[in-house]
Amino acid sequence: MTDKIHESLRDLALPLDALQPLPGNPRIGNVDAIAASYDEFGQLKPVVVRPNGDGTYVIIAGNHQVEACKRLGWTHIAAVQMTDDNERSVAFALVDNRVSDLGRTDQALLYDMLNDVVEVYPMLFDAVGWDDFEMSSFDAQMESVTEVSKGTAAGYVPPVLVSRPGDPMPAAPALPPVEIDEDADEDQKARFVAPAQIDQRAAAVGGASVTGQVATQRTSFQYTIVFDDADQMKQWWDFLRWLRGDVGYEGETIAAKLTAFIDAHSNV
Repeated sequence: MTDKIHESLRDLALPLDALQPLPGNPRIGNVDAIAASYDEFGQLKPVVVRPNGDGTYVIIAGNHQVEACKRLGWTHIAAVQMTDDNERSVAFALVDNRVSDLGRTDQALLYDMLNDVVEVYPMLFDAVGWDDFEMSSFDAQMESVTEVSKGTAAGYVPPVLVSRPGDPMPAAPALPPVEIDEDADEDQKARFVAPAQIDQRAAAVGGASVTGQVATQRTSFQYTIVFDDADQMKQWWDFLRWLRGDVGYEGETIAAKLTAFIDAHSNV
């Protein structure tokens, strides 16, 4: 047997060759991220399967975990066997996914926990999407939240643009103030508002801030993209997920991959 199943789950081990994916599974998971977690920590939670009665099993919950194990070269995975009928098994699979979707994360607490461990496991957190670019953006978000909570925020700081020889220096957009609505929900108390004479959209996409931390050497230029509709936003996130994969663009971080993509598709 080749695996990294936790000893407490050893009695639940089943051969991967006996497991079949759930037909029509609507869930799309990040197998690379799961594989990174399994490679580092091993399997600490069982998947859920339903026996077919012929020595094979349908994966009810954990289809992408099984795929990750195959990529890692494992031969077995720990699984809890669910003996309900097909309709009840499918219902459990859908509810299990939905419960996960309905959860939310306290960004401030996440930020505190990440800062405690992200430097210890840099490759692991890169694999699950918390690379240097995203972490430095996180720094800026938390700094902004802190300023708003203290009543000291004055809007974003436009970037300083250095022109090439012969290029005109673009004008920086005006600073929008922060409007604080004390009667709003906690996560919507503050929002950036463009002055009356400034176009709201132009102000939103016109600048951001440069942030960094000496201790971690993380620096990023943040830029806000205003999407016209949900389809555009989905396409952008699908593109970033695709870019994170092995698609031929060099770079350990999403920032490096994005730069390589731009270099390959533009003359800038």
